[in-house]
Amino acid sequence: MAAGFEPLATDTAIVRLSYRPAADLLVGTVQLPALQHSADSANWAWSARSEQPDADTSLVWHALASSTADTTHQHPSDDPHRAVVLASFEIVHAMARYESDTLPMLPRDLAASVAGFAREHQAAVASTTDIIERIRYCGRHELTMPLAALLQTEAVDTQAIPGIQCEALQLARSIDRFADSFRQLELIDGTEYPSVTRWCILARELACTLSERDAMPAPGSSAAVRRALRTGIPCRAETLEAIRRTFELIDDPARWVEASEILDRFTRALTRPDGGTAAAHREAQFA
Repeated sequence: MAAGFEPLATDTAIVRLSYRPAADLLVGTVQLPALQHSADSANWAWSARSEQPDADTSLVWHALASSTADTTHQHPSDDPHRAVVLASFEIVHAMARYESDTLPMLPRDLAASVAGFAREHQAAVASTTDIIERIRYCGRHELTMPLAALLQTEAVDTQAIPGIQCEALQLARSIDRFADSFRQLELIDGTEYPSVTRWCILARELACTLSERDAMPAPGSSAAVRRALRTGIPCRAETLEAIRRTFELIDDPARWVEASEILDRFTRALTRPDGGTAAAHREAQFA
């Protein structure tokens, strides 16, 4: 904690969590009752700051600054009279994202706590056979954490690259085209593969997100697409690995053109010149 915040070192915050396993959507809010009602609160100036590091993540931070000090530093970790505390967050495809990069936008202790909470509710809903109940299921939880565990220690980088909206649209179209051809794997020789249907839904969701946002990556959505390749897809392991690597590229806007070209090659490998789709999808070599 910043040197000027010793009076706050023992304060705690209440974190309220909400998680929908069907959508893998995690929402959290932070309340600071002890700090806001303490005698020391008059010495601090409060302000809110919103951040969106990617298309799948929204964050709000409380910026606290000493009302009696001149705060000119650029980063709270360098400023003895200023700190930034998490106020709320919303993360799409949160657990898929956690498996990929452990949610670096959240304070580390909080990320570990919400991952454990989400896993419990994923397990709870997995035992439910009622489809409507599974869709509606929402787990809720409250936990108390030290205020110091909710401080922002590093700036959150926005990964958007200005001026590449055309590349985002091109990539979205390539994903859609590949999902159209990949969908033929839903039924092969009389055998249904529901995992293919699920994968195509996630791929199209990713394409929609990329096309509608201002050239921002969607690492949660792409992580969900990669995770959906793990089971039930009737393709060779080499093919699935090639697809997985391609969707990793999508997290880096600088490689969107490359990813689009690879996906277009995959689509051509699955499609006959006469417009039909090849029968032996499982044997297709995309790379």
